[in-house]
Amino acid sequence: MIPLFIGLTAANLILLCAVFIIGLLTPGVDKPTWLYPYHLSLGIAAGMVTLAAHLAVYMYFMATARWLQAATDKANLNPHDFAAPALAGKRRVLPWVMGAIGAVMLAMFSGAAADPTVNPWWPGEVHMAVGAIAIVANAFCAVVEFRKIKAQGKLMDDALAILNRMPGVVIQS
Repeated sequence: MIPLFIGLTAANLILLCAVFIIGLLTPGVDKPTWLYPYHLSLGIAAGMVTLAAHLAVYMYFMATARWLQAATDKANLNPHDFAAPALAGKRRVLPWVMGAIGAVMLAMFSGAAADPTVNPWWPGEVHMAVGAIAIVANAFCAVVEFRKIKAQGKLMDDALAILNRMPGVVIQS
């Protein structure tokens, strides 16, 4: 999971930063510059990549919690050692996942409200500030998610080591 996480997170942060930089270059004197359509398109792509990156993390926790629950049941392991921490990890990562996704959604919504091609509700600086916060939030969430993924992976490795030593337990991959 670590290589997939690093790839998706790197793509997410690079795309968010690219959208931010292009957004800084889009204001014109009377109308947006020629970069404005690229800012919009990349902004939508960044939102989708953000969803993919963070939902992949949550799906990892859903799958590993389920696997650890099944392993605990099959090998009669102590549920407090494996299944309970796995479910707790899944519950603990959800607010971080939703926070990162929510921050990008707020940046997108604030951008729509600051659209200079229609009657904007507020100045573009509001959108710029919310976009910067979204980048910082995603970077911080990535660090937290990475640590939680490593902890969940260690839990799975420990369970697998016990299962592989048990006679009569066959782990199919």
